[in-house]
Amino acid sequence: MNALSIAALALLLPLSAARSAASAFPLQSASPTSEQGAAPHSTVFIDPDPAAAWHQLQKERAERMAEDQVSPPMIQALAYGCVPRHLENCRTTMGGYFNGPNGKRLYWQLQEGEYDDNAARAGFAFFTEASGVLTPVFWAHEAHDYNPPQLMWVGFDTPVPVIAIAGTMTGNGHYNADALFRWSDGSQPLVPIDNVTWWNDVRKQLPAGLSINKGVSFNYSPSGWISADASLWRSEDGDCCPGGGTAGLSFEIENDVLVLKTIIIKPPEGDGTR
Repeated sequence: MNALSIAALALLLPLSAARSAASAFPLQSASPTSEQGAAPHSTVFIDPDPAAAWHQLQKERAERMAEDQVSPPMIQALAYGCVPRHLENCRTTMGGYFNGPNGKRLYWQLQEGEYDDNAARAGFAFFTEASGVLTPVFWAHEAHDYNPPQLMWVGFDTPVPVIAIAGTMTGNGHYNADALFRWSDGSQPLVPIDNVTWWNDVRKQLPAGLSINKGVSFNYSPSGWISADASLWRSEDGDCCPGGGTAGLSFEIENDVLVLKTIIIKPPEGDGTR
């Protein structure tokens, strides 16, 4: 279930042709296979109250999308402009689709433009399709940049399709602007997965004196494995220079929440505890 490259933007036009898993256009080299694993992404923010931040984010997203008036576009429109268009001088940099449950297809588009009042210059949009006409089901512009979305199958007995899109906020903190969705057959095609409140748990589980002060580098595997790598800061470290080693984090998705399962600490080089 990987995004496959199409050499030129014009090749979006025959997208109705059947493809084995997913298709992307243009400028995207083939993604790694599930055996290779997905490439890590250095990429929502570190907030004193992650749960409150998550609920506020969902409220703002819902209000914004409810206010938008988006005319359902034809598939071909994704190749020629941003849908919907929010960013100044917006252009589409990449798009494609995933084949999912029951033969359904989910289209996506990445966007770039000028920075808005929230210091965001990148956006993404997802669409369902019927008879060549697209219905926008989720869109946001919250990052400095986004990587192409990935399709994961989470679970063993009855794998559930999950869409992951990695994003990075503006600034040197590399704060996360990632988004996760459960792809559903129900009335809400994309159900947001809470990928923020796990920060509460990581703060409780880190050894005393260590903290994660910037964004983490998530790995989203097509097989459903989710992990992240993070630098660790000591209280005496400057913002630029974490000296507390690194942490490897592993996660599972439970009831539409990203749950931290394990933390493995690797001390810094030369530390006598190694």
